[in-house]
Amino acid sequence: MPHDELVPGRSDITLEGWQTDPQLRWSLQHVAEMFPCAEIAPAATPTPLPAHPVELETLPLIVPLTGVHHSVAEVMAACDTDAWAVLHGGHLVIERYERGMTPPSPHLLMSVSKSVIGVVAGALVDRGALEVDRPVTHYVPALIDTGYDGATVRHL
Repeated sequence: MPHDELVPGRSDITLEGWQTDPQLRWSLQHVAEMFPCAEIAPAATPTPLPAHPVELETLPLIVPLTGVHHSVAEVMAACDTDAWAVLHGGHLVIERYERGMTPPSPHLLMSVSKSVIGVVAGALVDRGALEVDRPVTHYVPALIDTGYDGATVRHL
């Protein structure tokens, strides 16, 4: 798709501008309509997390250096967060969806992927299934002769 080509069904979004406001809000939940995507399917029999609800939305936060007080809900609204959850001790403490999101809604992960991969990698290292000083090409041979060749898992 050329940079100035419109996204199908949208007269206000181009490939060049899909990541800018106000288009970004729509784009994050409709990325599969613009680009080839693969869905990450849930487990055949998902194991629900035990809930231990805690009211966090009214929790006051203090902005460093300014001392200004905001609630968690105000911070999430100000940064246009579509959905968020807090897990603690294996329990789901809070789970919120905004801007048309629901639990099964598709959404582009972007930087969230790094956090998820980091947690999974940490668990694998803890179990001895992943060695951080091994070349990444040991685990993913397809990365030989790419920019990742020579990098270790620790580097990534």
